[in-house]
Amino acid sequence: MADELPDVLDAMGKTPREFGSVHVHFEGFHVVDGRRCVALVLAQAALLPCEGATVTVLDGDIAVASAELPPLGDGRVVRVKLSCVLRAPAESLTLRVEAKAPRSSARRVRPAWKLHDTFEIPRLSEMDPIRSDGDLALLSSAALAAVAGPLSGAVVLRIGSTTVIAGNDTTQVHRAVELPPLAAGRLEGVARPVEAVEHDVVWQAGDPVPAAAPPIAQVQARPPPPATRWCRTCGFEGPAAEYERARSCPRCDEPWF
Repeated sequence: MADELPDVLDAMGKTPREFGSVHVHFEGFHVVDGRRCVALVLAQAALLPCEGATVTVLDGDIAVASAELPPLGDGRVVRVKLSCVLRAPAESLTLRVEAKAPRSSARRVRPAWKLHDTFEIPRLSEMDPIRSDGDLALLSSAALAAVAGPLSGAVVLRIGSTTVIAGNDTTQVHRAVELPPLAAGRLEGVARPVEAVEHDVVWQAGDPVPAAAPPIAQVQARPPPPATRWCRTCGFEGPAAEYERARSCPRCDEPWF
C-alpha cells in the first residue's frame, strides 16, 4: 500500500482523523454576528476510490449544520464552510462524521490516522479455531486484506461456504473509537456569512504542499522602569528621573550599574 499523495493536512499542522476513506480535521468556527457563525472543516481522501462522508456540526446535542463533503476523488484537499445558527453564543462546537465504508478494492493513498469504526480481529495465538466437518480453508491473502484492511495477524476462516471470523468472542471495537469527539473552539476574527455551505480548494495535484503556519511569538511586555534608584552600599534612595544618568551614588560614591 504505497502512499501516493502528500498528507497535506498533517503538513499544515492539522492532525486529521480517518473515517471510512476520508481524513477530516475540524478547525473551529468564526462568529459572523450574534449567534450566527461559520464552521470550518478540512477534508482529504485517505483511500481511493473515496466514498465520501457527511459532517454535522453540533451545538451541545443539537445539530446546527450538516453537509456532504465535496468529491475528493482527484486527491484534492478542501475546506468546507458551514453556516450555523447557535442556541446561544458558544466557545466550543462538536463535529460528527458519518462515513461510508471503503470498497474492498480501495487502495490507500495517504497514511492512516487514528482509525474510527474499525474492528480489531484477534491474532491466531488468541483464538480457538472453529472446527467443522466441512472444508476448512484460510482465505487467500487478497481476500484477507479486503476483510481485515491494515490490521496484521488477523485470521479469517472459511467453513463450508460461510466465511466467519474465528475466535473466542474476543473481537472488539478498535480503541480509536474511544477518542474524544471532534471538538473545536472559536477562532479569532469575524467571518462573512455564507449561503448554507461553501468550500474552497486548499490543495490539488500540481500545487506545492502548504506549510504549517509559523508559531506566534509570545511578546512579553517590558516591566516599567523603577520610580527610584537606590544604593546597595549606603542605602541612599532618590528619584530615578533625577539620577537616571548618575554613574555613582551621590552619597558614598559607590559605582552604580
